[in-house]
Amino acid sequence: MGREVRRVPKDWQHPVDKFGKYIPLGDEFDARAKRWDINNAAWEKGKAWNFVENKWQNIDAALSGMTYTEADGPRPHKKDFMPDWPQAQRTHYQMYSTTSEGTPISPVMSSPRKLALWLADTKASALAGQPATYKEWLPICQGKTVPTGVNMKDGNIKSGVSVLSVAKNEETLRTRFLSYLLDQNTQRQDRGREL
Repeated sequence: MGREVRRVPKDWQHPVDKFGKYIPLGDEFDARAKRWDINNAAWEKGKAWNFVENKWQNIDAALSGMTYTEADGPRPHKKDFMPDWPQAQRTHYQMYSTTSEGTPISPVMSSPRKLALWLADTKASALAGQPATYKEWLPICQGKTVPTGVNMKDGNIKSGVSVLSVAKNEETLRTRFLSYLLDQNTQRQDRGREL
């Protein structure tokens, strides 16, 4: 989620619609379809994955009676994903926004360093218009993954791209992100009780 580098062929042209806007494309169709199939099979047995607690649990009462498709959407379609090129053809790098399910925010580049330099020089958005430095972009261009944003101790939200460069390690970043999700969930539950 947020920003991710994708390996693409040198001549890759991301498809556009009739208005010239990028058509969102997911990544890793086979993995997503397999995960959907597993979740659908579990749903049919009355179970759903709890991402916060990292375990299977009984389906929430508010969702009982619904099919998995009704609750989470249809099974992924191959046409909505990047082509599955052989590894030998994936010689170049392109930065994608995964908040939009997959649209490029950069041209195709020949190396992670060139991509990081382009992103920093053009002040490409790491989150909501926030740019990042070359040093902040480089780990992402080299394949590190980060959440879209991180709620900092001072209450500000910073891009995951920027936070990774100051976090002690990726685990610290994931812990902060999960803490943020738990805080948001608690706030939603509190608001629900207030109604």
